[in-house]
Amino acid sequence: MKIWSFCVSSALVVSGMAAEHPGKAVVEWVSAGESWQAGGVVRTAIRMKIDEGWHTYWSNPGEGGMKLSVKWTLPEGWTAGDVMHPVPMHIMTGDLPGFGYEGEVVFPVELKAPATGGGEVTLVADVSWLACDEASCVPGREKLELVLAEGEAKDGPGAVVISEAMKRVPVVVEGVDLKVREVEGGMELRLGVADGVLIDPSKAETFPETPRVVDAATLIRWEKSGDGWLAVVPKNEYAEGAVEELTLVLAGQRGVPISVSWKAE
Repeated sequence: MKIWSFCVSSALVVSGMAAEHPGKAVVEWVSAGESWQAGGVVRTAIRMKIDEGWHTYWSNPGEGGMKLSVKWTLPEGWTAGDVMHPVPMHIMTGDLPGFGYEGEVVFPVELKAPATGGGEVTLVADVSWLACDEASCVPGREKLELVLAEGEAKDGPGAVVISEAMKRVPVVVEGVDLKVREVEGGMELRLGVADGVLIDPSKAETFPETPRVVDAATLIRWEKSGDGWLAVVPKNEYAEGAVEELTLVLAGQRGVPISVSWKAE
């Protein structure tokens, strides 16, 4: 598997302590295999190893953060899908609440090859992120290359990394629906769970994926209400006008995390 990273190895040690990096993280571009085929999909991921004591951010960073972004330079006919974000954790940057990651995080992303063509290809990902500790934030940027030969797709060691990461990426599940209504002092969230769907929202950790809708400091608590579940939450102070959409992620149950969305009619 050919993976190129222009950052210093995380294995370096200085005076008995792990070396810190300019962007407070080491970033690699991992591929499931070494080759590609016309019309096929190449499974890849951006793997980030964050320096101890620092964190980076989810797709909804909360207050004051910035999510990871990628600018692609791809051969003609190639396209990149959305960067997938695994379930985050609650984090604090000083007094600012948010959602993000510590330690190691893997962001899967699929690349679609053109229907025609061949030969070796070089793909480039210009990755930007923000790393913060309790007192400060540092921007990071790495330009990564992935070289793939034309040939039969075969999984290599990177496939395991990506498959494990996908288990933490939320999926839409049939039989789970969300309704949102603004009430005095906040918003009323109603979650419907059909018979046979094995999820107990009261035992799940819930994250608001849509930025600037739910107050980032809020821990969403669900209570049984009729044939569904109810949570009342404060509205984000930066929300502009009436809420028009909201996506929630429910995690901590068995299986893959669940994503559920609502849009105003």
